[in-house]
Amino acid sequence: MPRLAGKLEFPRCKELRESAGLSMNRLAGEAGVSRDLLRTLESGKAHSSPKVNAVFNALQKNHNGLLVKRDELLPLAESRERADVNEKRRGHAAAQR
Repeated sequence: MPRLAGKLEFPRCKELRESAGLSMNRLAGEAGVSRDLLRTLESGKAHSSPKVNAVFNALQKNHNGLLVKRDELLPLAESRERADVNEKRRGHAAAQR
């Protein structure tokens, strides 16, 4: 698996935190990060990979090891590419109406 470095996005962070029954305070404590960082991730913004990986690892423990890092964490460039593709699809669908 390629190493995830640089800035990462974690689109399902809030969903996974809530499904694990964790408060922001609890997850922040388990991951060793601030609530502000969690707020940043949950709002869809990217952050440095060591911090994002710490949050992922804490959630991984609360989901019995069932999360797959490469499926959950997106390098910033890749997330922008996905957004561009989705935008083009929406534009194409609107043009066909």
